[in-house]
Amino acid sequence: MEVDEVHSARQWQLFRELVEEYGNTRGFSLEFQNFSAELEKLADIYARPSGSALLAFHKEHACGCVALKRLEQGICEMKRLYVRPSCRGYGLGRQLVERIMELGQTLGYERMRLDTLESLTAALHLYRTLGFYEIPRYNDNPRPDVRYLERRL
Repeated sequence: MEVDEVHSARQWQLFRELVEEYGNTRGFSLEFQNFSAELEKLADIYARPSGSALLAFHKEHACGCVALKRLEQGICEMKRLYVRPSCRGYGLGRQLVERIMELGQTLGYERMRLDTLESLTAALHLYRTLGFYEIPRYNDNPRPDVRYLERRL
């Protein structure tokens, strides 16, 4: 497995494909986050200098992604962690999260936040083992089963 930061137009296209797949697997609409608009401007949202996006590859096939964006001074948000079902079980999610945390620190952020669903038990377990802890609500996610997490970088 190889994890690369997204830079080229081709990489941004692969990232978009994975983010779209992520959106289609949620089982509910992400339009409360303006998901359709996000897909049209991924590089504007997630590229440096204030953000970053990563792609994971296995045998030259894109199989996972994650990104970060600026929330406020000193705080970034992890977004769009996704590993294709065929690539799960190999620690790729952990690898992506560890790498995006490193990039957050490199970009000068002191803390990283995220929101996730209670039903995503494997993701919740991963985040907790990596030092994320629950915090009060920080965004307008309307779902009742959301958990808000943060970690110092």
